[in-house]
Amino acid sequence: MTESTDDHWHSGVSPGSRITPSLDVLFQQVDDQAVLVDLASEKFFGLNRVGARLWELLSGDPALAPAYSTLLDEFDVQPDVLSADVSSLVASLREAGLVELQ
Repeated sequence: MTESTDDHWHSGVSPGSRITPSLDVLFQQVDDQAVLVDLASEKFFGLNRVGARLWELLSGDPALAPAYSTLLDEFDVQPDVLSADVSSLVASLREAGLVELQ
């Protein structure tokens, strides 16, 4: 995994985190974005293409480190920017009850 300083990770999220998508959430790809539908609350949550790709990766393997590494390879983004963005997204998804953070 490409190195990223720990100070860019926040909200309890780190490369060692495991993020498990809720079983009550439907994922629908729409062009290069995605929509999450929480069946329990009937709320919608939109994801850009990086967020959609993260969801796909975590649905196959909840370990954040390999997903983060794949995103660095697939998108033109600096490691510190990606770690901050991923931390914010995971925190928002957790707050909405769409994922569990371990």
